[in-house]
Amino acid sequence: MLRTILTSRARRALGRSVGDVADVLATNSLRMMDVGAAGGAPSRWQPFARVVDYVGVEPDPRSSSDLITNPISQFRSHNVVTKGLWSSDGSVTLHMCRKPMASSVYRPNAKFAALFPDSGRFDIVGTETMEVTTIDNIVNDQYHLDGIKLDVQGAEFEVLAGAKETLANTLLVESEVEFVPLYENQPLVSDVTQQLSLYGIEFIDYLYLYRWHPEVLDGTGQLVFADALYMRSPEKLPDDEG
Repeated sequence: MLRTILTSRARRALGRSVGDVADVLATNSLRMMDVGAAGGAPSRWQPFARVVDYVGVEPDPRSSSDLITNPISQFRSHNVVTKGLWSSDGSVTLHMCRKPMASSVYRPNAKFAALFPDSGRFDIVGTETMEVTTIDNIVNDQYHLDGIKLDVQGAEFEVLAGAKETLANTLLVESEVEFVPLYENQPLVSDVTQQLSLYGIEFIDYLYLYRWHPEVLDGTGQLVFADALYMRSPEKLPDDEG
């Protein structure tokens, strides 16, 4: 009971703080890019929705069509990019998995997936040539990004490699990171962390940890991947006057 009371108070205090921040930003906005937007924007963004300019990036038509036809109206503005992102312009092969959100440029690691329940969600049901561009090309000189969320099934490192100019002014990055190769030859958490550190964007915390059990997917077992939060320290904030 005591724990319930304390956590309830903490949630109310956090809610008031979030509201205060949103009020301060009321005459401005935060531009957030959601790379791998299948399933919609993170719930963590909702308290700030009225000051967020939302840019969703989702190349899989099975998911992007819903984002386009059902815009997320609570955000200050809403835009959807249906082109894939990579480290350079060109085309790549997208492996379409039975579960759309498991699709990746990298081939699924079938041997590892087979150790756990519901491995069939990683079965490749087809391939598609996907035209790709970079975050830098999308952003160009039009605007800057305050934050980037990445959930691209092992391709986070390559997508960030195409955001060198953008990352110079980005405040935060939320990225899915893997501790074991869910996909063949994919970069892992250490690669993403080192890459972002080059831009003064440092690891802060894991927002959520995903564990797989050999018998049932109940949140226990081996740590497989996580949602990681990276932020620029105050000492490394870009100088608006410079």
